[in-house]
Amino acid sequence: MKKITSLIVLLFLFVGCNKNVTGPQILTSVSIVPSSVSVVIGGTLQFTATAKDQGGTQMSATMVWTSSNTAIGSIDVNSGLFTAISAGVVTVTVTAGGSVSSSATVTVTTAPPVLTSFTVTPLNTSVAVGGTVQYVGYPKDQYGNNFNTTVSWSSSNTGVGTISQPCGLFSGVSAGISTITGTAGGIMSSSTTVTVTSSLHNYFVTVLGTSQTDVGVYFGLQQTPPYTLINRTMLSSSSYLWTSSVIQLDEGNQHIHFEVLCPYQDVRVSVYRDGVIYSSIYNHLVFQNNTWWVNW
Repeated sequence: MKKITSLIVLLFLFVGCNKNVTGPQILTSVSIVPSSVSVVIGGTLQFTATAKDQGGTQMSATMVWTSSNTAIGSIDVNSGLFTAISAGVVTVTVTAGGSVSSSATVTVTTAPPVLTSFTVTPLNTSVAVGGTVQYVGYPKDQYGNNFNTTVSWSSSNTGVGTISQPCGLFSGVSAGISTITGTAGGIMSSSTTVTVTSSLHNYFVTVLGTSQTDVGVYFGLQQTPPYTLINRTMLSSSSYLWTSSVIQLDEGNQHIHFEVLCPYQDVRVSVYRDGVIYSSIYNHLVFQNNTWWVNW
């Protein structure tokens, strides 16, 4: 009897000390990684979850993922891939085996502004030799807001025109075409063209009167004398129309001035610029120093 009792005691001790005794696994916990995290709008984050049984041993279980606010961030119900949509805080929950859950907190933040677009104005303009054009650059971030960065400028043909740094003021030097390029932040460029036109133009004057008479036509690049004689002649006895010779004038930023002298008032004076009528006046001559004259 003593031997049987000893065997029973030893059996109970063996069973109590053996931690590997098998039995049915019961899902008791699920953990989620990461448990608290931040992600910028447009970014993604992969969540993972681990299920364990009553003994703390990892076990397989079906995982279902949900987001507390899909306007802030959505999550794939099966894979746990989170996508950030708008700024805010959202709770991500995983449910294992349909019964045990765990949650994580995600803070969705706005991404810092970065340079994403750059334009320049004006586009494809023209200017006369000696004239200037003010160029302006517009760097923008991904939100469409102005982006604070330096802008540098270059002209592809400095013989046609130069551009100043950093203000982007273009100065026409000679007739031709140049490409103007603005570069924002040293990384993003935008280009346009500028056509520099010659300031040389061909002028001639016609005088139409009512009788044969002596007329003189003068010109100048200022509004006060002295002026240079183009021609002085008699109006034709048949048509009373006279046309001066052509003169080529470099206008630049100057004022072209013509003066017609005639012994009577009733004449029409017309000025042509590059073959197109530029100005015409009739019966507005002024009597001065015994001569009718007009200037403009």
